[in-house]
Amino acid sequence: MKIKTTKRLITLIFLVAAAALFDLSAAAGGCTQIVPDFRYRCTGNPIDTNYNVVYVDTRDNSVKGANAGDPNFPAGVILSGSMASDYQWGTQVASASPGLNALLTARAKPNCPAYDPKNPENGKTCSYGRTTLWLDTWEPTTGTWLHTNLNYFYGYNSEAHGWSTWLHPSRGLFNVLVKPIEVPALTNQTENNPQIYSVDFTSGSIAVAEFAPNQLNDPNCLTGRVAAMPNLKQNSCFDGQRISFVRRCYQGESVNAWWNNTRYDGTGGMCPGIPGGSALVPVLRTHVVELFGQGNRPCPGAARGSNLPADGSRSGVGRYAVGNQSGWQLYRRGHE
Repeated sequence: MKIKTTKRLITLIFLVAAAALFDLSAAAGGCTQIVPDFRYRCTGNPIDTNYNVVYVDTRDNSVKGANAGDPNFPAGVILSGSMASDYQWGTQVASASPGLNALLTARAKPNCPAYDPKNPENGKTCSYGRTTLWLDTWEPTTGTWLHTNLNYFYGYNSEAHGWSTWLHPSRGLFNVLVKPIEVPALTNQTENNPQIYSVDFTSGSIAVAEFAPNQLNDPNCLTGRVAAMPNLKQNSCFDGQRISFVRRCYQGESVNAWWNNTRYDGTGGMCPGIPGGSALVPVLRTHVVELFGQGNRPCPGAARGSNLPADGSRSGVGRYAVGNQSGWQLYRRGHE
């Protein structure tokens, strides 16, 4: 069919207008989808310098900030709940960068298809409904937050525990369980071995990898909550900087405890809401590592990354592993 020039012009004008409205949907209080399950742009507000607490308001799924030292200081919205209302990505917990320009947020998409070993591609990009970790960065030029799902980098068949911390304003740490795409759900506790990962970002670049794996990570252990002493001002680490994390190792541990049981001796019933039977597992221990001989330079454990195209697509974005690292040394080990 031959299309007249005037009709093409009308179509072009319509498409341009539609695109403008689509981009302005964020300005109206919603979110713009750039790549499904991977990248969104949403309205919000910058993190106020008076905030010293960031939390998720479960009433509307927004991320808010407050001042714990001043009860009269009003709480304010940083991120609206549009990720949940518009695209079903519910926010669970958030952690603010010392630079106040980024958040690490845990999100899940409940309506995402569950893992099916016969068709693992279905539901892959939303990690089969499990918790994923996101990097949210504030863009002052547009007055919006750019949300990037980090599961693309560390692996789709995964589950982030949601806890995160910061080494410095552009380097965050978190723990996540990652399995090959063909591996089904866990069948026993010893397969539950999440490790520490890091995300490093600069302007237009995101790099994600295991953090100092030769020094800190152990595939025979479950590594849980991680907390860091951050550099509040500079994008670097420093001598004496410490990281603590909890860990349960399935080999070589002599002290055990009951998991998923209401009594310490295992004679009670299972804990409400937790599937599976009770199990005698090694206790969680607290580990502390300290950085030596570093000076004020980029942190050991740095990952390589590649620039994300301006259009938000994932072409050219790679996943990288880190090589040998140095600097982090075990400082203390004790019971949790």
